Amino acid sequence: MKRYFMDCRDYPSDVKCTVSLFAATKEELLEAVILHKRKVHGNEDTPQFRKTIAKQLKEAPPLLRCHRF
Repeated sequence: MKRYFMDCRDYPSDVKCTVSLFAATKEELLEAVILHKRKVHGNEDTPQFRKTIAKQLKEAPPLLRCHRF
């Protein structure tokens, strides 16, 4: 099963955020990242912002994939 992620440490900011978000689909991750970026980083949810974030989502390497219990 694929997992996708985004790590705020890859995009340094004044907030010095260290959050990493993971999800099974890019769509689910995009929504979680947008919520995080709005609440913590103060970004505005615009079509251009969503497009930029969508390009930054990465497939997690096998060792970072979570297993279901």
